[in-house]
Amino acid sequence: ILPYEDGLTLVRPVPFDTDEINVLLPVNSDLKIDVLKAEYQGVKSLGEANEPYEFYSGGPLQRDQQIKVEISGVPSVGLDDPGTSESSVSDPETAVLIGAASLGVVLIVVGVLLWRRQDTAEILEDPE
Repeated sequence: ILPYEDGLTLVRPVPFDTDEINVLLPVNSDLKIDVLKAEYQGVKSLGEANEPYEFYSGGPLQRDQQIKVEISGVPSVGLDDPGTSESSVSDPETAVLIGAASLGVVLIVVGVLLWRRQDTAEILEDPE
């Protein structure tokens, strides 16, 4: 769905009967959404940090009924200050180093697990 330039209108059939749909958007986000058949319910605080979210709710919807979602704005997920395009990892070299380090840790863990699995298989085959 993303990225888009000026906005996006998404129309999809509902795959099964449902009593209610809920949509949550972070408060102060540049992302705006309009869901046909959903009404604004106010701001709700969620999670341990009680982060505020705009809450939309609607329904019931029948199977194969069309649901229309209009999206505009730019998502600010992972940004230090919503409404800006500055991230805490703004240096591409730093992002590459973080990604490479993460990949290295995953490869080491997989290698250790495979090595231990091989040792276990040898012990089961050799009953001494």
